[in-house]
Amino acid sequence: MKKVGIGILCIIGALLLYITVIEVRKLWIIHQPDDGSDRREQLEYFAEHDAKVLWYGDDPKFPEDFKYEMIQSVDDSNIQRNNDYVFLFIDDLSGTANVTEEDIARIKKYADTNSNFNFYYIGTDKLDIFAKVFETENISMSLDMSYGYIVHEGNRIEHLGLWSKEDAEAAKESPENFESSIRYGIDMVIRSNE
Repeated sequence: MKKVGIGILCIIGALLLYITVIEVRKLWIIHQPDDGSDRREQLEYFAEHDAKVLWYGDDPKFPEDFKYEMIQSVDDSNIQRNNDYVFLFIDDLSGTANVTEEDIARIKKYADTNSNFNFYYIGTDKLDIFAKVFETENISMSLDMSYGYIVHEGNRIEHLGLWSKEDAEAAKESPENFESSIRYGIDMVIRSNE
């Protein structure tokens, strides 16, 4: 019985150590000085792979070299593109994006029939509608601030965690983290499908 207790304590200790290492790594990555070369290379990579970024909602005001197109609505004429990769970001962090359940259902249908189309919803106000339309229970209303429906390694998957409440807090000190997270989401899709 004593060995079982020691074993359990060892497992708990190893788990705590693992979590600590992960959190320290996150902080280290966030606070690394960046000369901009990785960012430039990543943006060039997106251009080389014909990635089109559509943005609906509040303008994120990314630097000029980050190419994205603001769209006024999420109707078919605005989201249908022939690029190798299309990324639709619905930015609802302010809670003002006008997206209905019908819009979300139409976007899902379009994504299901177009393997080049990927999208992310960033916000909290409509996560419950996304959960309903996508018939998913994976969204944590208490932690997540994003929901993605992307093609990863050739398969359509749900992607959570592009933006979380923890990320939003960190962005208060480092606003460039938002752009970095968006670039990560795009990069992950393209690299997984090469």
